[in-house]
Amino acid sequence: MAAGVGLARATDDVSVASASAAVGLVHDLRVGGAYRAARLGDVDELQHEGRAELSMLHSLGALDACPIVGGGYARLSTDRAGIQGDVTTRELRMGVELARTLPTHRSARLTPFVQPMLVRRTVSWRSTSGAWVVSDDVRANDPQLWLGLTLASTRNAVVARFLPSGAQHASELGVSFVRAFGAR
Repeated sequence: MAAGVGLARATDDVSVASASAAVGLVHDLRVGGAYRAARLGDVDELQHEGRAELSMLHSLGALDACPIVGGGYARLSTDRAGIQGDVTTRELRMGVELARTLPTHRSARLTPFVQPMLVRRTVSWRSTSGAWVVSDDVRANDPQLWLGLTLASTRNAVVARFLPSGAQHASELGVSFVRAFGAR
């Protein structure tokens, strides 16, 4: 089992704090979960998000490939022009992580990775004001290409990830600190 905490900053005046955990099930099958709280630029409330992910590591010689499938749900309460509402976001994530571990002169491992993902996102807004009820759903496919670097020892790792901006998302730069627990 491994657990970690992270911080990220996006270009659209968004700050993110996260906590995550991952558990190896059998062989190289892993299940993970994460909680993220995001501060959006001009919104007083935090956006709360939960994610779950299933992945399986495959070694292809010097390259590791890890197919990933997951989902997420986020909720945010807003107040715009005197109208209160709830914004919910549902995501389905599919992709693969490609990585290559490079040898270092000590027991540390340096692993650059790339993670192409397709995110199917549905954003819903529902007013909660009794006098004016409005509902809207927006669906979009969001191709993403995460770039990253992991520096790991036997039990600890630092992971840096970067998402360049795209049509459906702002760029994001994040750093996470991860610790493994249990028998090795």
